[in-house]
Amino acid sequence: MAEVRNYDCKRYVLVTHGHEVRGYAEGVHITVSRDAPTFTKKAGARGDVVRMRNHNRMGSLKVVLLPTSSSNNVFSTLIVLGENDASAVDDDIGPGLLKDLNGTTVCAWEAGWFTGPPETEVGDEAPNREYTLDIAEI
Repeated sequence: MAEVRNYDCKRYVLVTHGHEVRGYAEGVHITVSRDAPTFTKKAGARGDVVRMRNHNRMGSLKVVLLPTSSSNNVFSTLIVLGENDASAVDDDIGPGLLKDLNGTTVCAWEAGWFTGPPETEVGDEAPNREYTLDIAEI
């Protein structure tokens, strides 16, 4: 018998820096990736293969929001805080979680920060805002 499962993008929750993100743009609006593969391979002169483990777990998360999303204000505040903070406390670095409410945690992190403000366009239509969050270990 075929196994049938439901998928609903509204069943995913993204929380970063204690803020539940709202106001996603249509289409693909969350993308998570690691900077490097966990394993790579190398072949020897006689066809032997070695699998090498990479312990680099850095990655990034891209989130695309509507220009009217209240999360734009939160993200902008964190970006400005990081750019202007001269103290030793990195208040713009925070934890996060992307969770599937059907029961499977997709990813979590303890230290993530925004790389900078999104590209901003102004025109006849409401352009989306794309943010990138760098993550120390995902």
